Amino acid sequence: MRKDNGVLPALILTLICLIATALLAITNQATLPARQQQALAAENENKFALFPDAAEFVELDISTHTTSFPALTNAYQAVGQDGSELGILLAAASRGYGGEVPIMVAVDTADKISGIRVLSNDETPGLGKKIEDNEFLSQFSDKPIDIRYTTKIGETGREVIDSVSGATISSRAVTESLNAALEVYTKISGGDS
Repeated sequence: MRKDNGVLPALILTLICLIATALLAITNQATLPARQQQALAAENENKFALFPDAAEFVELDISTHTTSFPALTNAYQAVGQDGSELGILLAAASRGYGGEVPIMVAVDTADKISGIRVLSNDETPGLGKKIEDNEFLSQFSDKPIDIRYTTKIGETGREVIDSVSGATISSRAVTESLNAALEVYTKISGGDS
């Protein structure tokens, strides 16, 4: 009787792994354009939700601010049909409970927050996801850009917001992202050098 030394099963398993890896890589490359298009469509949907009268969004150069404010990811100028500026749209992301919590905040030409949206995230369904609800986000609407926010009672120089009960980390991620976005807005709009 011949004794099996395990080489053949190891070779078969290695071959299966290589084929599976190659198929996954091919699938990833084949679906990449469609995934990028879906991500762009979702981003544009969020932009137009915050500035429904915009005709286009012109990307702003924020590279000089990203070292000081690493939470900031993008900034856009919202332009109306007639070419007039409607405001600035800023995107930022801070660490929450389940990973990054990206937001988009719209600042109108009167230097007030005209809207805020929490984008796709991995916060806990039913609890952390409540940061996406209007009940939480409405705390920031129509507020001037010079206010900075916190979830901690007693923190000086900051306006305390009502955190989502049981989701303080998620709530804090939104306030940190918003604060970074507002700081950069102040700098790019000429309010601070």
